[in-house]
Order: sequence, then structure tokens, then C-alpha cells
Amino acid sequence: MVKPKDSPKEAGDQAGLEERLAECTIEKVGEGVFWVDSEGRFRRINEAACRMHGFTREELLARDIHDVTDVYAGSRKEWARFWEHLRRERHMLKESQHFRKDGTRFPVEVQAVFVEAEGEEFCCGFAREITERKRREAQLRAAIERWQTVFEASNDAIFIVDPPSDRIVAANARAAAITGYPQEQLKEVPISSIHPREMERLRAFDKEVRECGYGRSEEFSCLAKTGASVPVEISASPIDFEGRERLMVIARDITRRKQAERELREAYEEVKRLKDRLKAENLYLQSEIEDSHAAEGIVTVNPPFKEVLKKARQVARTGSTALILGETGTGKELIARLIHAESPRRDRPLVKINCAALPENLIESELFGHEQGAFTGATSRREGRFELAADGTIFLDEIGELSPELQVKFLRILQEGEFERIGGTKTLRVDVRAVAATNRDLRQAVLDGEFREDLYYRLSVFPLTTVPLRERKDDIPPLVEHFVTKHRARVGSAVKRISKRTYSILQHYDWPGNVRELENVVERALIVSTGIDLEINENLLSHSLRQKKQEDPQTLKEMEKAMIEEALENSGGVIEGKRGAARRLDMPASTLRERMRRFGISRRK
Repeated sequence: MVKPKDSPKEAGDQAGLEERLAECTIEKVGEGVFWVDSEGRFRRINEAACRMHGFTREELLARDIHDVTDVYAGSRKEWARFWEHLRRERHMLKESQHFRKDGTRFPVEVQAVFVEAEGEEFCCGFAREITERKRREAQLRAAIERWQTVFEASNDAIFIVDPPSDRIVAANARAAAITGYPQEQLKEVPISSIHPREMERLRAFDKEVRECGYGRSEEFSCLAKTGASVPVEISASPIDFEGRERLMVIARDITRRKQAERELREAYEEVKRLKDRLKAENLYLQSEIEDSHAAEGIVTVNPPFKEVLKKARQVARTGSTALILGETGTGKELIARLIHAESPRRDRPLVKINCAALPENLIESELFGHEQGAFTGATSRREGRFELAADGTIFLDEIGELSPELQVKFLRILQEGEFERIGGTKTLRVDVRAVAATNRDLRQAVLDGEFREDLYYRLSVFPLTTVPLRERKDDIPPLVEHFVTKHRARVGSAVKRISKRTYSILQHYDWPGNVRELENVVERALIVSTGIDLEINENLLSHSLRQKKQEDPQTLKEMEKAMIEEALENSGGVIEGKRGAARRLDMPASTLRERMRRFGISRRK
């Protein structure tokens, strides 16, 4: 069915309605609407345009475009060029400055449309005041500038990262300095190339930051372009950057802090080491306090023994190793103390260790120390005697009792000054002067394969041989007087005199235990003497003069073996305790067992 055409009246009514609707729309719209002809005159404006500029409709219609903006001021040619451009483009969008009636300026955004109607050309403009927008933009620019200033001036490296793509969106100059990449090139470097060894940790870190929604920090290592590893402390937090959710990573170079921490730890370890060493020295020196003055215990008028002391003082001034040979009880330790006291190392400790008195499984730990956990019972690190004697002197008594394995280590420390603690991997260095002593014939031990030849020659740079008491009988009177003075007050004795008969008894005894045995006899005599005279008879001596064997042992080894056998026989085979053989021989039970093993002596029932 064909729809009939509208009548002229209906068509006119429709056109009138559309014109009224257009008029209503123009008047009600919030933007300023104005029609301008090719000469720049206002031909039509709406109420919003009037309010925007502060004019009434009549005042504004009486003006032209040049009265509300100076964009085209100064030359009509500017307006003509604008009109030609608008005619060609048909549509323009630009920002401009307009005037109000009171002369104040305000920014506007103008959308201009070229219109031809009834043979004339018009510009239909829609003007929107953008003062608030410009204010916000200015604030945003200022904030961006501040952020950019802080971003670039920060002493910390800052990376803006897009985690899904592993891409660095932005980085500051400090980031470039730490990584070694040019700042612009960093945008082409994936974050995984900077943290290749810790990417799993970094991803877990990123996930945790995103899940909790706030920043946190953790230590990582950063791989520089040169391949160097730089320790950094990373803090990260999610941010909105350029309209997308990113991760801002702030990396602080903690190389100096790590160095300071390392130096602090080392300083603390050094303080702890020195404190432990001082404590150990104090404990050691307290146990040795009565022997702290080396020469005080040496009493002699015997020329051969005085010659030994003279040689000891000569070697003391050097740094050479000294080997003191002689029978048990002849004052080897006193000579070692004299060497230390006369040496440049006198202000450092003299540390002694009896190689025969300690079990074989402990002597290495005593000499070289051990690390925590090196063996069962090693609950903490312990410094050995060599470390304790650093810059001082170590006296190794009974050096001939060292096992072959320890002889190798001892040779190394004498030659190189190097050793390792038990259970340790770090080579330690120590400057220590060694003085060794033994009652064994080391030459024979070398021939028997019991002692290393190279160690023997290293030790015997300056050998000293002590004089047994049986060969220095002239020292017995001054020694007896010395021991009486030393022990009289302690045992509460009233002894003041020593008879010629007493001296005669003592000088006719061979003293297999040497000066140590003489001191023990004098101390026992002080205890049993009831008057002012020192009473000594043959019963106080280990071997009665009447029962003295006609055949004396031909060697020190035979003499020592005979003494052990006799002591075991007299003790009924008992080694330890008040009546044991070890007490009779004045030696530790462990030393006696070692001697019995070496001489092949069985324990008697």
C-alpha cells in the first residue's frame, strides 16, 4: 500500500517543528554555540555563549569574533587564512584563549564546522570552557615532573616492569649505572637477563607482592652487563603506569653494606678469636703461674751445666729451633723456659705440651685445634696450642713420642708455618718458635724407623744436652737448700739445718730420677723430720744403697725399663692410684702405659 504524500500544510508544520526543536537544542545545550560569517561577525549565539563571555545576547551580537579572542588579532589576513583552512578541511578542533567582558582570559576548546547556507558561508562553532581541565592537566604535569625528578635523581635503581611480558617499561639513570646498560637500552633488556639465576625467586616475590597488594623488600643479586654480580635489596609494589598495571621495582645497591657487614663479621670474629685466645692464655698461664720466671728454678754451681745454660742463652736470642736432650728430671723444661725468657718473644706466652701425656687420638686436636663437629664431642671450635702460642714459643716435651702422621704435620708447620684444624679446610698460618725436648735417643729412633730423619735434622738445629744429677753431685747441696726453702713453709716444717751425714747420703746415691727425684725426697724428708735437722735415711730413696745392683744399666732405655719393671713389682702390678707404679715413678698413668707398650712390659698380677 502506497503511503500518501504529506500535504503542503503538513509539510510546513513538520518543518516548523524541526526548526523549533533545533532552536531548543541550541539554547539548552551547555556549550557555547555561535554562528560566525566569513567576515568574523556573530550572526547567532546561544545563551551559554553569552554567559561564558559575560555579555548579553544583544552586546555579543553587536561584536565580532575579534572582540572575544586575539587569536586572529593584528591582521585580517590571519582570519582569512583560517577561513580558507576551514573551508578546505570543513572541520577543525582547537584550543584557544577567549575574553570575558571584564577582560579576563579563559581557555576554551572550540570545534568549528564549515557550513554553506542560502549562498553564504558560515562557521558554526561549539566552545567549551576548559579552565578546570587545564588546572588538572597542570597539576598532572607538575606531578609527572616531580615524579620524573625523583625518578631520575634517586640514589636507588628504579625499574618499571611489565611482569607478563618480562619487559622493562622504564628505568632511571641509577638503574643504568648498576646494570651497566645505557638507560634507553634497558627498555630492550628483559628482566630475566638481569636476574637470570634468581628468576624463580623473583617470580615468587612478584606473585606475593601482587597477592598482598603492598610493597615488601628482599635481597637478590643483580647481574651487570659485565657479568659481575651486584648484591641489591629489592622492594616492589604494584602501580598504575601509563594506564596499565605494572610493578615498580626499587633496587638498592648494598655492595658497601655487604662489605661493611662482612668487615663487621670479620672484626667480630677477630674480637671473638682474640677474646677466646686471651681467655685460653689466661687459663693456661694461671696453671703455669708458679713457673712463670724461668731462671728462678735453675740452681747450679756445676761448670758443665753452666755451659749448657750459656748455650741456651745464646740460642734464645735467635729464632732457631732448639732440641733439648737428656734424662727425665734433668731440667729440660726449665731450660726451655730460660730460652723463652731470654728471647724477643718473652712478652708472648710459652705454651707447653707433653706429647707422651696425651692419648694419641687427642694430641692432634691439642696441637692444631678442631672445628665444630669435627668429631664426636666437638661442640665448638677450639684453637690448638700452636695458635695459642702465636708470636710466642711452644715447648714440645717428649717429642720422640709423636706418631709418624703427626711428625709429618709437625714438620710442615716448622718449615712453612701452615696447618689446618681437624675438620677444617682453611689453611692457617702461625709464627711460632719451637723448642722440643726428649729423653729418647732420637738418632737411634731414626735408624729404627721410628722417627723421621728430616724432622730430626729440622729440630736439631741447635741441640742442648742436659747433665744428669749423678754427674753434677756438686749441685746437690745448693739444690737441697733451695728445695727446703721452697717447701718448708707449705708443709709446716721446722727444719733449719742440713747435716753433713745427710749430704753424704744424698751424694752417694745415683739419682736415676735426677733433680725431680731429689726434690721429692727433700719434700718427703721435710714431712717426716721432727726437729730442726733435715732427716734423710736410705729408706726414703727409691733404691737402697745396700741393695744397689752391681751392674748398672748400660743405656738410658735399659735404665728406664728397669725402673718401670721395679715400680710395677713394688706396686703389685697396680698402675694408677696412691700406691700405683705411676705415682712411684712420678709420671702420668697414660705415659707409663705408653712406656710399657714401647718396652714390651706386661702388667703383672
